[in-house]
Amino acid sequence: MQPVSALRSVGHLWHHLAMGMGLSLIVAAQAAVPTLDHLFPPSARPGSTNEITGVGTLTPWPTPLVFNHPGIHAEPTTNSPKYRVVIAPDVPPGTYLARALNEEGASNPRFLIVDPRPVRTEVEPNDAATQAQVVDSLPALVEGRLEKRDDVDTFEVTVAKGRTLIARIEAFVLASPLDAVLRIRDDRGTLIGWNHDDGFTFDPLLAVTAPESGRYRIEVFGFPHPAESDVRFTGNARCVYRLHLADGPYALGLDPAGLSRVQTTEARILGFNLASESPRIHLPAQTTAATNQPWIQPTLAGFAGPAWIPLGNGPELRETREGTNTPVLPVPAAVTGTLATRGERDHYGFAAIKGTTYRLEVHATALGSPLDASLRILDAAGKELAHDDDSSFGDPALTWKAPSDGTFRAVVGSVLSQTGAEHRYRLQLEVVTPGVRATSAASALSVEPGKTNEFKVALQRLGGLEGPLRIEVQDAPEGVSVAPVDVSGDAKEATLSWTATTNAPPVQRPLRIHVRSGTNGPLFHVIHELATTGENNGVPQGFHRLLINETDWLWLTVRKK
Repeated sequence: MQPVSALRSVGHLWHHLAMGMGLSLIVAAQAAVPTLDHLFPPSARPGSTNEITGVGTLTPWPTPLVFNHPGIHAEPTTNSPKYRVVIAPDVPPGTYLARALNEEGASNPRFLIVDPRPVRTEVEPNDAATQAQVVDSLPALVEGRLEKRDDVDTFEVTVAKGRTLIARIEAFVLASPLDAVLRIRDDRGTLIGWNHDDGFTFDPLLAVTAPESGRYRIEVFGFPHPAESDVRFTGNARCVYRLHLADGPYALGLDPAGLSRVQTTEARILGFNLASESPRIHLPAQTTAATNQPWIQPTLAGFAGPAWIPLGNGPELRETREGTNTPVLPVPAAVTGTLATRGERDHYGFAAIKGTTYRLEVHATALGSPLDASLRILDAAGKELAHDDDSSFGDPALTWKAPSDGTFRAVVGSVLSQTGAEHRYRLQLEVVTPGVRATSAASALSVEPGKTNEFKVALQRLGGLEGPLRIEVQDAPEGVSVAPVDVSGDAKEATLSWTATTNAPPVQRPLRIHVRSGTNGPLFHVIHELATTGENNGVPQGFHRLLINETDWLWLTVRKK
């Protein structure tokens, strides 16, 4: 969540764009809301000025571009659809959101990554082995696009014998319509490794140990996402990717597997090209991590990567095997363990309070583990109260309300009875805090003067929250009125009615919608989900894991009469 001051600064940016740059706000009556599919290249360094192309329908030109950080500014150039994007030196590394604007409304948000690392840009032609683009030093970051059907981008690196070459693609997490594939060949063209999914997303991660010192080729290509019936390599201007290459120390994960938001975690780094016994490091509490991002990619000094690491609200523990007693977990907590022997099931006790809702998740596939995990909750007598073995994307999870006070057991097992030293998992146990998740299918609202417009909000109560809710808008602009909506205890949807006077002035600004529980209860913000989990006949249709999964940076346009 951005500070209110930052959001207000972004809201003022429209005025500066219009006045300082001389942009015309007069457009044809039939103009459509702009679409922004990507920015390319997708990253920029702090303290830099960059030429970045907007991919989408950016009409009429010049189409202003705004960001959810006041230190990032974009000026349309005379060459559509290119922008001059300036990143202030004090903008922290991270992922930010951009929107394109015109008089009719705002596009959906898309990503700009602020990254201090040097970046290479893919150069065509590089389809064939003889045209491979040479990457002369590692680690390296290359940003490119598969721009046409059947496109294959080829890169060449030199790796010493015995070193492990790691190649990783970011495309799916950027919302590129691309199910990417990586292949690595030696200088004779022999295929020595390939990958299409890293287990966490549909992006590939590939690690191969060089059998001989020499040149190796990395091939990048992919198929459409969502899948199409015509099975061919895909390519278009939206197929943006970032290729990470390394042959030095690489952090693939941690032991224990997660990080705590509330206390220091002592962990050992797991990965490639490490010393025989990786030293233990102390990672500080992740107090600044957004609560709506349950996984992060922390920066680990001296290691390429970074790996995706889950976050918890309690201590990060390791499985212990002391006698036959069932270990008891505090709540909240997470524990990392291994199903090492055939038939093994790991039991963990935890104290529960009647009527309290708990969330239990097992992370195995998401950690790159081969374990097909199951999760059960048992009472003190061993009776099964809940069970799951496959959530939408492979790992089990349960949201469970305790039927009584007492000690219960969470049991982690293997669906296929396959075990071994590599069958790692992380069990996370949290209390579901009473609250409400308020979401909007739309990320922006366009209001026409003299008319009433509707904006729908879906409501999901969490953790046993009861009682009425009130939905209200913060600081409606001049000429626009929107009455608060009171919602009964069982309603799952509410509609806000916006009315603009016939002489309401044009407005472009961030929009905040609040949901309050009770008269003096806590406030929750209405969010728009950038990531989805929809499926059609078992085939995921959306992006279930993005660099930013959701945002409360909504947008309001009051159109010119």
